[in-house]
Amino acid sequence: MVKKYQTTFKIKAEKKPSSITELLENLFYKRPALADHALNLLKQIKKGNFETRHWKEFCKKEFQDCKDEKGKVVLDKARVQYYSIIRKIRGAGIIYQRDNLYYLSTHFEEYLKWSAEMIENWKKE
Repeated sequence: MVKKYQTTFKIKAEKKPSSITELLENLFYKRPALADHALNLLKQIKKGNFETRHWKEFCKKEFQDCKDEKGKVVLDKARVQYYSIIRKIRGAGIIYQRDNLYYLSTHFEEYLKWSAEMIENWKKE
């Protein structure tokens, strides 16, 4: 059975994003600080061979703001943020998972292109 994922994306028609980070801030509109972390995760996935089991290494490196009084990354807190990012970018169709590996997907950009074409065609009717 194929799992279905979805998420909410905030569109600000009057302000087009000028960077991928700004675009991701629209995806993480409730917690825009996660956009930078999401971009760093996407860069790792883009390199290839990012397995689902690599979450711990990513969290230790990425979530320096989740440290305890001894300066160690609190993995429980970091893992929650990591999986929030995974759910959002997977729900948006930016990534997909197969055989315990994450890959970049074209579903998000295809959806946006299709939406723009649909509006253009509707205006011509």
